[in-house]
Amino acid sequence: MSPRGWFDVRKAVPGLRGLALHVLPVSREKEVVEALEAAGFVISTLEGSGVRDEASFFREAARALPLPAYFGHNWDALDECLHDLGDERERRRAFLWRAADVSLAADAQVFFDAFQVLTETVRDLGSGDPPTQFEVFLLGESQAFGGSGGRAGQKRG
Repeated sequence: MSPRGWFDVRKAVPGLRGLALHVLPVSREKEVVEALEAAGFVISTLEGSGVRDEASFFREAARALPLPAYFGHNWDALDECLHDLGDERERRRAFLWRAADVSLAADAQVFFDAFQVLTETVRDLGSGDPPTQFEVFLLGESQAFGGSGGRAGQKRG
């Protein structure tokens, strides 16, 4: 496939579920990153373990994503800045949210608001002219993410 064409991530990463928003255990992060890098994706990684509320989410998003310095640290600004990624040369972008399960447990409303903005961005960038492929990976250790359900090294009883 040409570097500008659409890349089928699910073929490159066997067992991956989801169309452009993927939930998977953190243990598969290396495999996913290697497949994305080989396909020419620009990858941004948000560390969810520090996300406790809306303010900490926006701080982490500003650190992790290629957002402009004037990013307003609110949902509308995040939406606008993410949509502006479609104006850039890179036509393949990936967003990895590590410890998404921790973020979800800390503040479900922030998690769902972010998820909504990411979902809209995936849809809108993919239908742009020219389209930008934007893949989102929510990585976690809990059973809901396909993980073991506990922290690494802990026994479950």
